[in-house]
Amino acid sequence: MFTENYLRLLEINLKMSNFLCCTPFSFDVIKKRVTRVSSVRKIRFFKFQCLIALLYCITLLTNLCFGPLTILQKFQGFPLFALYTGEVVLWWNFDLDPTYMQIINPFLSLEQTKLRGAGPSHCATRTKRMEQFIRLLAISMVLVPTLQLVLLQNRPCTPPYIMSMFSECDGNNITFKPFHLAVAVIETWMALYITVGATQSSNFAFFAPIECLLTYLEILKGKILKSHTPQEICDSIQLYRAIFTLEKTMNKILQYRMVPAMIIFPPAIQIMTQYVSIKLHSEIPMPGFLVYPILWMDCVICSVLIFSISAGVNTESERPAINEDKTGPNSWK
Repeated sequence: MFTENYLRLLEINLKMSNFLCCTPFSFDVIKKRVTRVSSVRKIRFFKFQCLIALLYCITLLTNLCFGPLTILQKFQGFPLFALYTGEVVLWWNFDLDPTYMQIINPFLSLEQTKLRGAGPSHCATRTKRMEQFIRLLAISMVLVPTLQLVLLQNRPCTPPYIMSMFSECDGNNITFKPFHLAVAVIETWMALYITVGATQSSNFAFFAPIECLLTYLEILKGKILKSHTPQEICDSIQLYRAIFTLEKTMNKILQYRMVPAMIIFPPAIQIMTQYVSIKLHSEIPMPGFLVYPILWMDCVICSVLIFSISAGVNTESERPAINEDKTGPNSWK
């Protein structure tokens, strides 16, 4: 259930995102709803950061395609470029589209009305795994930029970052140390707000909602099995319609950007980080090297957990209607 398992995490993430100005949304603790940020200054700074992030990804792409990098350096830099590009795709909201609110608020509303008092799902293990995965991503969204800063302090010319664009880059030159540090801090700041914004969007507009949808369908299954009177059957049908509408709304909102991004970028990052971890582990200093296995682990869990639950939602969402049409409410056994 979203309110029980994910709402507190959502509040914490939105507070951090508002501090970094990487989201146009906030959480109203009185109404228990996601609302748009009222501060004009924060909105303007958020849009400015969107443009800077887009320019940063274009710069990294230009460096990988036309910069003075060897093939191995391009392989090393590609996972980080794919990470930031995928995150910008997930996070981008320059026109202040209310999509984020349109996904989360209906879940909260449904749980406060038709699912009030429904009780916890019998499949608590899956919910616990999703909650742990979201917490893991919350740790990674801070840990990865931190390790990036450490890596750039030791190797400022690491691809695909900005200093690697210059063929005369020398990380051992003491004269340019302050300049290298300044560039590293700026890139770490960009990595932090991009990662925090994208992680928040994917966690609470995609990962948590699909797990909640599967939980709702399991609750609906239980209600159908226990429906005997006309009123109970009518209540089950109304709940099914509400869940069906919620699912279709999610599909329509996510199918053009978030779902394609989740299909393309995590597998690509997983493949390349695995290659770098095996082939280039001796050339990348610790602890900056840990960025690659951390990203690999996140992508593997994402591919297994998220796509498994998504497939479950697709399968289970059609069963109530099929069974109702064929033999009545007590046929789903």
